[in-house]
Amino acid sequence: MNEAAKLSSEIAKVGELSAEAYQQVQADFVGIEPTFAIPFVSIRQKPELSDDGRTVIRAPGRWRFNDNREDDLEVFRCVMLACNKGRTHFDPNSNQPDCRSLDGSTPLQPKFARTCATCPLSQWVGTDKPECPEQLNLLLLDATLQPFIYSASGSHLKPVKAFLNALIHLERRAPTDFVVNIGVEKTEKPPYTWYLPVFPSVEDIKSSLEPGSTVKSIAPIGNAELRTKVLQLKEELAPILLRTLREDSDGGRGGALAAVSELLPPAAAGSSMGSPVAASATGTTGGRPDPFKELGDIL
Repeated sequence: MNEAAKLSSEIAKVGELSAEAYQQVQADFVGIEPTFAIPFVSIRQKPELSDDGRTVIRAPGRWRFNDNREDDLEVFRCVMLACNKGRTHFDPNSNQPDCRSLDGSTPLQPKFARTCATCPLSQWVGTDKPECPEQLNLLLLDATLQPFIYSASGSHLKPVKAFLNALIHLERRAPTDFVVNIGVEKTEKPPYTWYLPVFPSVEDIKSSLEPGSTVKSIAPIGNAELRTKVLQLKEELAPILLRTLREDSDGGRGGALAAVSELLPPAAAGSSMGSPVAASATGTTGGRPDPFKELGDIL
């Protein structure tokens, strides 16, 4: 075997870096930072129409993604890795963000006040909502271990907070230990119609922890290898979450991000679960492999 063939043979034996080895490589190659951005997921509030405006291409009330995938989901199956608090004020004329905070306390480039707490635009005035609302930016893994950011604000905050409060503070459980199915609920207050996320109830959380549970909205991750992979991805993705939010000029909507940054591909998340069984025909993963399927059909 010549030297070139021998080298190729040795390279072929090199596997994916462990979490510890990955950290060491980053320490060895100072200044080489990840250049990927995490795509966003949101609930479509209005129908997507054809160019002539006559045909509905995609209906409202479904989960949409800004990474150019064709999926259009009624239920978003995911693991919640982390979240951070933020604020975004949108210019009333351009509908573009003109002041933002990534921690909910200090603006990136102060325009109206030095701190969010002292800014009049962050305050409630009677029953009038703040012009600069609170945001929770959730870092999620979908059923293919692809990361997404879900920026919840306004009426979306209440169901998100209720679920996380119940899971973390009432049940004393880590969100990273559960697969969650987040649905969509239509809300009407004529003449307005909007769509909100639907999370597992407190009763569902409690029932999911019982042996032989048949709860369909949430399930604990029983596979140790998968839990380890989830925690590894959480550590690797946390700094990319903050950088993505900083670069997203669309204020948590992710609309402008795809044009200026290379979105993180599924391969970068690196599923090591072998060849998982494909999802059932429920539309929850758009036909992509679902490593959480081994938990059983929790739909």
